[in-house]
Amino acid sequence: RIAGVGEAPLPNVYEEVRPSFDLSLRFPVFGGLRGKFDAENLLDASTRLTQGDVTKSQYYSGRKFGIGLTWTP
Repeated sequence: RIAGVGEAPLPNVYEEVRPSFDLSLRFPVFGGLRGKFDAENLLDASTRLTQGDVTKSQYYSGRKFGIGLTWTP
């Protein structure tokens, strides 16, 4: 996707394609109690911005994890 519009004679800045893998689990614990587990960006592939043949920026955004409980009487 275009991350920035270039001004002549420079080309546009593009965010290159990167693999992504997220996981979301929901499960009963007991009675009305339910648990959940979420994990985002498990592959933690780098984000790369290019302008023409030049890599303008490259970074890792990291992984994100979440857990939770829900109770319904």
